[in-house]
Amino acid sequence: MLAGGGLVSWVLWLAASSSSNQKDASTPTIITSSWHVCLSPGCVADGAHATLAKLKALAPPGTQICPGPCESQCGKGPIVTAVVNHETTAATTTVRANANQKKVIYSRMTGNALLDLLLLANNNSNSGIVPPTYDEMNPCLLEGYELVEQANEYFRIQHDYKRAIPLYEAGIELAVTPAMEMVQLDAEQGVLGDPNKDVEKEMWSVGRLEWLVRAYCDCAKAHLAEAAAAEDQKTMSMDRARVLAEAACDLSHRVDMDSLEQLAQVYQASNNPAGELNALQSLLDLPEEDAMSSSTNNNVANRRRLLGFRRAKLERELNSSS
Repeated sequence: MLAGGGLVSWVLWLAASSSSNQKDASTPTIITSSWHVCLSPGCVADGAHATLAKLKALAPPGTQICPGPCESQCGKGPIVTAVVNHETTAATTTVRANANQKKVIYSRMTGNALLDLLLLANNNSNSGIVPPTYDEMNPCLLEGYELVEQANEYFRIQHDYKRAIPLYEAGIELAVTPAMEMVQLDAEQGVLGDPNKDVEKEMWSVGRLEWLVRAYCDCAKAHLAEAAAAEDQKTMSMDRARVLAEAACDLSHRVDMDSLEQLAQVYQASNNPAGELNALQSLLDLPEEDAMSSSTNNNVANRRRLLGFRRAKLERELNSSS
């Protein structure tokens, strides 16, 4: 199911990576510590948001992924800039920070070109970038991500929940364990930021699991569509939608507005006003800056206002019935 023989490339790279660890001790290893994705209007039109999301999900552990400035490469987007600022050798663990810092600009980073960058299957000898020093990544993570991409095509664009649901379910099952392992590796390598801050929110802010949270939410939406269309499967579909929405909230440590709103919608469709009210309360208790940063919908302030009206209505109804 992997585009362009991606799984084969991945396995071949793992084999090459293992053998590269046996190279001469004098051979230098350069580590790319951050990748910046240009989000100028031109690059966004070329698909930069999708590139940023895929890099966040699949980049090597310890690599920081973030939006970057325009690199004046308009028309060649999406543009990804690799910032190399650490150099070491196989003979020592000493790292020289900011030694020989350099930038490498990659253009048209979509499709197979982005996979090549992610999998590091085709080393660009002119760039000085060689595979970073990690030995394993479960290929299930990549396959799960691509299954979810296929499901998004069916559900978000074609509105075909019947084809989307099994793809979402299979992708989530494949990817959830290796995705969590990647978060742990990020934590061990200090990517999660200030250790004095709330670790759970730092885990979410790094963006590593954002795509998976979205997959849980979209799969829950697909099951709601199934419940509305098939009366004989309504109870089972509603139960599955609730489990998926709860999983999205748990995975995001209940600081993601979209997953909390999805949970509220599931409870509303299930005629469970107490559950809906609890989800809305958690959502509206989020600081506004957290809701703004986590939501994929730009009109956050208006959504919060409307959901506040819904919460007030539920509170009146539940108080009057008690």
